Amino acid sequence: MLGITFQQKPTHLFTADQTFTLADAPRNTALKLISIDGGRQVRHRLTELGLVPGVTLKIVQDQGGPILVAVHNTRLAIGRGMAQKIHVKLQ
Repeated sequence: MLGITFQQKPTHLFTADQTFTLADAPRNTALKLISIDGGRQVRHRLTELGLVPGVTLKIVQDQGGPILVAVHNTRLAIGRGMAQKIHVKLQ
């Protein structure tokens, strides 16, 4: 291929009480959604997809484009801009 490699973000850099955006979160780690920044339309759209405060989710794939998230036995592709509005912490 093109010789591009992607490295997983180390989990040990995050603490259980620290919040961060979904775009910065580590892969394959249980995360708890804390809040969603943005307007009513963004919050409404994410709520329709099952992304509500308190839900547990996990990043399945993060290779520089949209982030693939597992939530409620479903996988969702979340764009980077939207992922920066979603605040999570380690479960």
